Amino acid sequence: MDVVLKVYDIKEHTCLQTVILKFPRGSRVPDHGPFVLHIQKKVTSALIVCSNDCMAEFRMGNRTNNSQVKAVQSHAKPISCCAYSPQTHQIMTGCEGSVVTVWDINTGAKMLKLSNTHGKQEITCMSIDTGGKRLLSGARNGDVKVWNFNNGHCLKKLEGLVEAEVTGILAFSEKSVIYTAGWNKCINVYRDDKRRLLSEAAARVARW
Repeated sequence: MDVVLKVYDIKEHTCLQTVILKFPRGSRVPDHGPFVLHIQKKVTSALIVCSNDCMAEFRMGNRTNNSQVKAVQSHAKPISCCAYSPQTHQIMTGCEGSVVTVWDINTGAKMLKLSNTHGKQEITCMSIDTGGKRLLSGARNGDVKVWNFNNGHCLKKLEGLVEAEVTGILAFSEKSVIYTAGWNKCINVYRDDKRRLLSEAAARVARW
């Protein structure tokens, strides 16, 4: 279970720091209950956090000057697309190196990293389905993959009719249908419960 601890300036009523407290996960759901905080200044200079069934010690130090803070590099290669899940308050970013990263928008913490999602193909677009539980990613070769962004499991792969870059994805969970569009100059329609295309005729309802 993860818990967020915030440090506030009492005078200014501003948040100085956000700390993610990570407690060990066992085979059962931990019983955390009300948290007790204790700052031990002498000797150890640590923050002690206790719950119903565990205790954690966090080392404390001086706050780094803003001028010395280095920017975090989220991806090794340029970011090509991103998506946002309002249900989980998470942002997903995809890069040209075929890496997808899931971020917590409130804390900025990296929650999950998926490498080699489309092999050597660049990720060109991403989208969250209307149910808010799955991430869809499109690649330069026309393939689309459906992911569980909570655990990184690939649920299915949708192959394109031709090798052409995917530029847009819409997934309607209630209708069990996925629409994709791209440089093949047509709209592809997939059944959400099967891996095959509905029909070539249906895929070319719209053309430009």
